[in-house]
Amino acid sequence: MGFFGNMFNKKKSIESTDFNETAESLVVLLKQYIKNENNAYSMAWQILSITNMNYTVNGMQAFPTADQSPPLLKKFQDKVIEDGMLKEEYHDLSPEFDYHQINFVLDSLTKNISDPELKLKINFAMAESIIREWNLDR
Repeated sequence: MGFFGNMFNKKKSIESTDFNETAESLVVLLKQYIKNENNAYSMAWQILSITNMNYTVNGMQAFPTADQSPPLLKKFQDKVIEDGMLKEEYHDLSPEFDYHQINFVLDSLTKNISDPELKLKINFAMAESIIREWNLDR
C-alpha cells in the first residue's frame, strides 16, 4: 500500500497530520538538485507549478485559490509572479535542471495520495521547506 497508503488510511484525521514533518522527509530527494539560490528559486517554482497543474487534473475545477496557499507561499508568489506570469528575472535560473526528471520525482513522492487537497497541502509544505531554507521570501 506504500508509505502514504499506510499513513493516511488509518483513522488519523487529516487535520491532525503534520504536513511539514511529512514534507521534510519527502523533499530531501528534491533538495539534492539544489546547489545555489537560483536552483532553489527554480525548484520552489517548479513544485508550485506542477502542484497547481496536478490539482486541476485530479478532479478539481480550478487552480488552488489564494486562501488555500499558506502565507509564506503567498509572499514568495508575490515576489516572483506579476500579472499571473513568472517575472522575467526568475526565468531560466537553472538551465541545467532536467525538469522532466524533477517532475517524475515529485510525482513519485505523492503518487499514492488520491485526495487532491491532501496532495496540495503536502506539496505546498515541500515548496515552503525550500523557501524557508534558502530565505527566498526576503
